[in-house]
Amino acid sequence: MFSAWLRRIAVTCAANGITAPWVKAAAWMRFATVMVVPGWWTCADWVVTYRHISPVVLLWILLILPACASVYIARIIGYSSDALVFDRKWTAHDIHRLAFWRTVSSTLPLLLFALGIDGFRERNTIAVLWLFAAGLIALLALARLHWVEGIRFRRVKSGDFYKRAFVLARRMGVPLRRVAVVPFGRGHLTNAYSRGDEIAITDDYGHWLSGSRLDFVVGHELAHAKNKHGRKKLLITIAVFVAVSLPALALPHVHSGWHLLFNIGVIVAPVLILESVSRRFEYVADRDAVELTGDVVAAAQSLVDLYRHTDVPAEMGMMQRLLSSHPGLWQRVEAIGRIGRLSAHDLARIRAGFGKTAAASE
Repeated sequence: MFSAWLRRIAVTCAANGITAPWVKAAAWMRFATVMVVPGWWTCADWVVTYRHISPVVLLWILLILPACASVYIARIIGYSSDALVFDRKWTAHDIHRLAFWRTVSSTLPLLLFALGIDGFRERNTIAVLWLFAAGLIALLALARLHWVEGIRFRRVKSGDFYKRAFVLARRMGVPLRRVAVVPFGRGHLTNAYSRGDEIAITDDYGHWLSGSRLDFVVGHELAHAKNKHGRKKLLITIAVFVAVSLPALALPHVHSGWHLLFNIGVIVAPVLILESVSRRFEYVADRDAVELTGDVVAAAQSLVDLYRHTDVPAEMGMMQRLLSSHPGLWQRVEAIGRIGRLSAHDLARIRAGFGKTAAASE
């Protein structure tokens, strides 16, 4: 029912050429896919406890299979709706693969983590294996998801982007070794990436971004590399999930009245914390990029151009702010403005320019 409601919103948005209502609704869909895990987990625990059913049945029939199946179907609807709203050229096969690997990379690891928590409650050493399996599956499936999304680095050895990247890397003190581009593809990818000693941008950037604005994008990714944000996020992820596992050891028997709240907290808290960390890293990368380029206005305008080009709404709803890996446009622009001491007039002019363009496109 929830997915059908989302589909109706997507159809309305596509018919009217707008994206904001769908983007906000999609954030609620992501929240629902997260909440599926503690919901099914609590139901499965209740059945095992009060109906005396074998834990093996719990593992496959009551928890993993129905939860993954329901999320997989919801994501098929979500991806097909996203394709409709943003005019992505995904085929039906693409949508099924995206939904499958998104489910395997996020929902399945959370379910295995839940089984690990149950194992800790029962003082069962096999719980460690469930946690290890959850982490390993998340990493491998995420890599596969990126491949299905079309995120494939193609190394370049010449061109304006190549030259700018190495010049800025030397200025920032980043040991950059490779520069790559990622195909725009059927999914209309528009993004930039940092991976160890390599950075990349999608090959459409050069068509609508240049000069100081492109320098800001390159500097942003170099800042991620310099601060080792990828490695830090991995370590923080491990630390957060280990930390939320400890209450299961300290409180092996949770009163039935608090069982659902405990399960929700154990699953939802890490998701919220990690997204908050990711947003913090984005602010840091923006700051370092502005300090590198020294052009505050170009940095702010670069973000405006990006959001305008990708049709991402500038304003974020409550659920978007909680579950997004990136801050909203105006939060980032205002943070950049504080770094460069932009006047209120300059910020208002940037906002007005974005609003006029958005209204004209609609």
